Amino acid sequence: MKITRLFVYGSFVVICILLASGCATPNRAILVSPDLQSREIGDVHMLPVVDARKDTSVKVDLRQKIMNPICSAMKKKGYSVISESSFGADGATPSEIGEMTPAEMCRLGPSEARTLCVIIVEDIASDRNTCKVEILGVMLDKTSKEVLWKGKGIGNQQGQGGLVGIIVGPLTTRAALETSTDRLMQSLPERTTPKR
Repeated sequence: MKITRLFVYGSFVVICILLASGCATPNRAILVSPDLQSREIGDVHMLPVVDARKDTSVKVDLRQKIMNPICSAMKKKGYSVISESSFGADGATPSEIGEMTPAEMCRLGPSEARTLCVIIVEDIASDRNTCKVEILGVMLDKTSKEVLWKGKGIGNQQGQGGLVGIIVGPLTTRAALETSTDRLMQSLPERTTPKR
């Protein structure tokens, strides 16, 4: 009976946290090109998510939990997105990409790409009680080496300790991942003209 009561209480707290995170103020971009909404950018080539974390002990399917939701959100905002399966011929490792300047990132991706989007996971820290996720997004014009958009998404979720924490811990991590991707995409302007 006590375990059931703890589980119900813990589930209620997690639901309240999820609802509260959905009501947070919109996230603002770090940088947006003034003409991004109407500029002709063509297809946006989404590179694989860059795992630049110092501590990779929290295992996450980056494509499933970060790249796919971001691609879907970008399409809803009017961007034509092509998911790439590699970083291109540059041969850079994820840790090297995490340290690159935007101009250096323009070497990545297919040679025919005009616009790139690079998503970098800076941190996923989780224990039984909390999870914090930090991701950075950059959209680049490869021709001019201009940063078209740069944003950051941070997801903080508070879980429960003890037995309840063990049971709902994965939900806390999932909620933090969803919050970080949602907040990152809030900072990306919608397209107002045709994509090409």
